[in-house]
Amino acid sequence: MEEENWSDAYDEFFEGFRNYQEAGNPRAKQCLKYVVLANMIALKDINPFDSREAKVYKDDKDIMAMMRLR
Repeated sequence: MEEENWSDAYDEFFEGFRNYQEAGNPRAKQCLKYVVLANMIALKDINPFDSREAKVYKDDKDIMAMMRLR
C-alpha cells in the first residue's frame, strides 16, 4: 500500500480470489472484498463482476455494501 500501486494490487487480489474460488476456500469472499476495494481506489473501469467466478457473489449483502461505496 505504501507504493500506491492500486492497479497491480487489483490484479493480485483478483488472482488470489480466483485461486481461492477454484479451491473452494471460503476466503474467496473476503478476497473479493479487497478486489472491489482495489478496483475503486485504482479508478478502474473494469467491473470485477464481469467474470463468471465473481458473479456468484454479486448479490451477496457484504459485497453489495462494498459496491454501494462506488
